[in-house]
Amino acid sequence: MTTTHVYQSIARATQEHGVDTMFGLMGDANLFMVDAFVREHGGRFIPAAHEGSAVLMALAYAHVSGKVGVATITHGPALTNAMTALTEAARGHVPMVLLVGDTPVDNPRHLQ
Repeated sequence: MTTTHVYQSIARATQEHGVDTMFGLMGDANLFMVDAFVREHGGRFIPAAHEGSAVLMALAYAHVSGKVGVATITHGPALTNAMTALTEAARGHVPMVLLVGDTPVDNPRHLQ
């Protein structure tokens, strides 16, 4: 029996919904998902220097391409840093998805 991890399911679902580009900041909470998105599903990941920038890049991509803008960031302060840009997308009725990972603190085996 093959085990499918959540990060693999998310990567597959984004690809199945026509997502070909994702913007974001890498961290321990989303590393495996981004890796699966790129390696297993042929997606393109464009790194950003700041969480807010990642969301604004996805927002601009959605405006220009007419597709859904997808950004990914890590947990904690990163989500706070992305809120202004995410609010701008919501106010502008721009189709956006923000994927925020979380790292379990009680199970060190999450890196396996």
